[in-house]
Amino acid sequence: MLTGEGPWRSGSRRKISRMHDEDDEKDEPVNLTAFLDQVAARIEADDRKIREKKPALLPTRTNGIQDTPWLVELPDVRQRPGEGFRRYFVSKPFRLWVWYLEDRKSLTGFQLLWGDVDDEKAITWTADNTKMTQVLSGDAGTVRPSTIYVFQRYAEKIDQELIGFVVEKIMEKAGITEGMMDAVKREYRERRSRRS
Repeated sequence: MLTGEGPWRSGSRRKISRMHDEDDEKDEPVNLTAFLDQVAARIEADDRKIREKKPALLPTRTNGIQDTPWLVELPDVRQRPGEGFRRYFVSKPFRLWVWYLEDRKSLTGFQLLWGDVDDEKAITWTADNTKMTQVLSGDAGTVRPSTIYVFQRYAEKIDQELIGFVVEKIMEKAGITEGMMDAVKREYRERRSRRS
């Protein structure tokens, strides 16, 4: 039995009798067309929410910052008591989390994420070196020098001391040499000059 307020209680172009219990002697007309329209609208709204949903790793309050051509630090990152101080940088292809002690000077770790949501890669480093090797051989696979070079390009406008430290630790653990990085830089310059 349909009860309460809703489109099935209002007048309609096409009225039908609804099913009822044996105890129910009244036979009230139901606006099936309006009811089905309401159900279809709810399903469409739910589908729209699913399509518009942001990936879990990107905060919804970035207001388009992830589309910038360089890393930008998000202000007012939520700080959790007892976990030190956190900073978060974001751009379209990269996200960088950085953790400090409460004094905000001593770096305790970082996590660099890049790639598509379906194929995202991550590098995590902690000061006690508990995660770097595991993540490099797992989620990130082999870190290519070109990934580091592109990351450096996107990070040109933020704290270069911090970025230098992040790049140094990644290169150190991934076995990437300065010679490999120089080769990548030359390759990118050659590509740019061919396009010009």
